[in-house]
Amino acid sequence: MKYFEALNGQIVNLTTQTLEVTSDDSEIKPDAIRRIRTILEAKIYMSDPNTFSPNEYLGTLIGKVRSRKDNQDDIFYIDDETFEDIEDLNEYTGAYHHADGVKTVSTPIDMTELRTNVQKALECVTRM
Repeated sequence: MKYFEALNGQIVNLTTQTLEVTSDDSEIKPDAIRRIRTILEAKIYMSDPNTFSPNEYLGTLIGKVRSRKDNQDDIFYIDDETFEDIEDLNEYTGAYHHADGVKTVSTPIDMTELRTNVQKALECVTRM
């Protein structure tokens, strides 16, 4: 229950920060990118807590999912499109997930691209 509530809170924050904001606020962008990872990690963990650990990062979780994603009888069956989207999001967010409050990426974050990836993440959560 704790993870479900946390996931819902993260989704609300991410949606509010990126999809409902009309400004191009540079302060929220890195945080929003990190929230994408948090949401995907939480959703994967919650799907099968006997296999996935809450302290595993998205890259590790993707490796575990890859090894079992095609088994339609598995508790965590995931279609190819969703899996590819999760891999894309992992790549998009990778530069930001260890940088808690520290500017480690100098490339400006495009708000349109961020919004597209937020929408993709929310769709992945719905499809999982």
